[in-house]
Amino acid sequence: MTIIKDLKLEVIATFNDHDQEIFTINKIYKDELESEESLLNTIKGLCKRPSFELIKLSLCWISKNFEKHEKNEAVARTIEKNGKYFFN
Repeated sequence: MTIIKDLKLEVIATFNDHDQEIFTINKIYKDELESEESLLNTIKGLCKRPSFELIKLSLCWISKNFEKHEKNEAVARTIEKNGKYFFN
């Protein structure tokens, strides 16, 4: 698997009736950015709480040269949504 250099993702996961989880993904692999769904599945898999308790994800990309990454479809979709994902 290929790591995408100079790209990190800060995540705030909000859960129903539980404390938020805040973490940084320091190693993002190319296949995790093949689609918005694969990115979200990766993030959910890194949460300590079960995904069925998840009510919101807040994402913030970190890169010194973000212009080269924002053309990726998964990254672009997160930007379109202001990094906010809401779940039932």
